[in-house]
Amino acid sequence: MNCLLTGASGYIGKYVCSELKQRNIIYKSPSRQELDLSDYTQVCDYIETNNISNIIHLAAKIDTDNSSDIFEGNIRMLYILLRSAIDRQIQHFTFVSTNNVYGTEYNGVIKESDRCVPCFYNDYALSKYVGELIVMDQMQESAVDYAIARVSDVYGPNQKRGELIKHIIQNMRNGVSQEIYGSGKRKRDYLYVEDAARALVYISEHHLNGIYNVSTGIGTSVCEVVECAERIVKCGIKKIGVKQEKEDKTCIVLDNSKLSREGYTYTISITDGLKKIINET
Repeated sequence: MNCLLTGASGYIGKYVCSELKQRNIIYKSPSRQELDLSDYTQVCDYIETNNISNIIHLAAKIDTDNSSDIFEGNIRMLYILLRSAIDRQIQHFTFVSTNNVYGTEYNGVIKESDRCVPCFYNDYALSKYVGELIVMDQMQESAVDYAIARVSDVYGPNQKRGELIKHIIQNMRNGVSQEIYGSGKRKRDYLYVEDAARALVYISEHHLNGIYNVSTGIGTSVCEVVECAERIVKCGIKKIGVKQEKEDKTCIVLDNSKLSREGYTYTISITDGLKKIINET
């Protein structure tokens, strides 16, 4: 297995690199200067020259107010990478998507077969959903195996995004009060970054086919995250309730049984994950 990893410099990408190294898997993680994903000829030559058999496509634009940049980066370059992969007859393509494609209308455990309803104001979610459609369309007539990995809310040490957990721990250390919006009942499926990385490598290495939720299958509320962190650091924190006219009580949890049946399950609980963050930062 010779793997091409795009987005290696990103938060999850760095952990995927570490996992590939630990598994002694040969991989390439070129920078934007080394490989221009918008250049079909260059991508084809890179795949052929490096004898690439598997691609894990993590590269994506998230932090921008320009919708055109998001769709240019997340769709056009995906299409070029797909065409290059198909034309150079690689073995497996993993497209890393997000739980955001399901939208926020669900209030319980979501299966891969459930309808995607991405929010129209979320350009990132829309670009990922369109990307999934392009992957399925382009791959259906090819001999390349492919998987779409819908990853739940990733958290871990030193992350720039994921405001909730990062701020809760910072507030506890600094003795700052924690704001709780409404009743704090909003639930999300928090996946430790190492588990996310291991899952993506597992999907690629085992040539899994189809759509897979990459998650814990467990919902944790805002209040539960705060209480768990308090138990770990063995100190309380003052909580300030912030009233909201329309409180977010959604419960976005991804059913991970499909990936579990393929032999992969997460290993780090929210408690263990918080402990690792507190100990490592």
